[in-house]
Amino acid sequence: MIREGINLYFSDPRLMMSPGGRFLVRFVSYFVYAILIAACAIFLLADIKWIFWSGVLLLLFLSERLINLNKGERSLQQKKLRGDVNLAKYLSPPAFMAVEYSFERASVLGGSFCLFLLKRLINGRGIKTGLIRMGINSVEFLNKVDDVLGKSLKNNNNSGSKEDRKKYLLAEVQKIISISLEEAFNLHNGFIDPSNIFTALSYCDDPGILKVFQFFNIEQGDLENALIFSRFNHGFVLSKFLPSNLGGFARNPYKNRHRIMNRAWSARPTPTLDKYSEDLTDYAREESIGFLIGHRNEYDRMIDVLSRQGRPNVLLNGEPGSGKDTIVEHLAFRIAKDEVPPELFDKRLVKLRLSNVVAGADQSEFQARLKKIIEEIIQAGNIVFFP
Repeated sequence: MIREGINLYFSDPRLMMSPGGRFLVRFVSYFVYAILIAACAIFLLADIKWIFWSGVLLLLFLSERLINLNKGERSLQQKKLRGDVNLAKYLSPPAFMAVEYSFERASVLGGSFCLFLLKRLINGRGIKTGLIRMGINSVEFLNKVDDVLGKSLKNNNNSGSKEDRKKYLLAEVQKIISISLEEAFNLHNGFIDPSNIFTALSYCDDPGILKVFQFFNIEQGDLENALIFSRFNHGFVLSKFLPSNLGGFARNPYKNRHRIMNRAWSARPTPTLDKYSEDLTDYAREESIGFLIGHRNEYDRMIDVLSRQGRPNVLLNGEPGSGKDTIVEHLAFRIAKDEVPPELFDKRLVKLRLSNVVAGADQSEFQARLKKIIEEIIQAGNIVFFP
C-alpha cells in the first residue's frame, strides 16, 4: 500500500505536443540512434586507437540502453515514494506508448480514452494469455471493444476547446496511472507495465469499460489473478505433460467462465435456466467430462439425429450406468472443441436438474418456473437441452 501524504501527478511534455510534434521527436530519436549505431560499427573497425576506444564507449552506451529498453526512468524499488511523484517517470516504455497512442486518438477523434487504451493493450502477449486463462476469446473481446468504442465515437463528446479537452484527458490519464502505480507497487514491480494498466482499467468508472467487462462477466480481481499466472507461466513448463486433473492448477489456474453468448452475438441470457441446470459445455472446457470409450455407433446416430433440420430430438434408452450420460457429456466435449456438424456448432449443452426446479415450489410456482425456462431456451437459440 502506498502511504498517504504523496502528491501524485502526471506530466510529460510529449503529451502536450501536437501529433506532428510527437512524430518529429520520435523520428529524430530513431535517426540519432541509427547514426550512433553506424558510428559505433565504423569506430570499432578503425586502426587508430582513440577512435577504436571511442567505438568501445559507444558500444557500452548502446548496450546499456538496450538492457534498459523496457524500463522506466525511475524504479519503484530503488527508493520510497515521498512528496511530489510524477507518474510518467515510472512508466515502462511499452506502457507509455500505449498511453500516448490512446491520448492522441482520444484528443483527435474524441470518444473514450479508456476504451482506446483497452484496445491498445489487448494485443499484448501476457494480456492475451490472461484473457485465455479466464476463458475469454481475445478476438471476441477485441470485437466487443471495437463495437463499444464505435458507439462512443458516434456519441462524440469532443466538445470545447482543445486545451480543455487535453486537461480532461490528462486527468483521465492521471486517474488510471495512479491505480496502475498501486497495482505495480503491490506486486513489487520495478515499473508500471501494460498489465498493471490493464488491471487498473477494471477499477475505472468509464461506462464503456464497465459495459465490456460486465458483458464478459469480468470482476475487479479477476484480471490481476489471471495476469499473475501469465507472467510466471514459464515456471510451469512441465505442467503441460500432466493430466488435467493433476496439472490443472498450473495449466489453467483460473476457472473457466460460464458462457452464454455465441460467436454471432445472437444468443440471449438465460438466468432462470442457469439457476436450475448445469452447463455441460462449461465442464467440457475444463476437461472434467467428455472421456468416451466405446459407444461410437450410438454417439454417431445421436449426432445424425441432432443435426436434422426438423424435430432434432433424441431418446437415449438404456439401464442406469449403461453410458447415456457419458455419451451426452462427450457431445459437450466435442462442442467445446468445435468438432461437431455445423448445425451443432457454437451450441450450449445444458442438463436440467428437475429436483432443483421442484424444490420449495407449489404446483403453480413449478409451472411458472418451467414456463420461464422454456421461454429462455427458445429465445436463446443456442441450447441443446438434456432433461
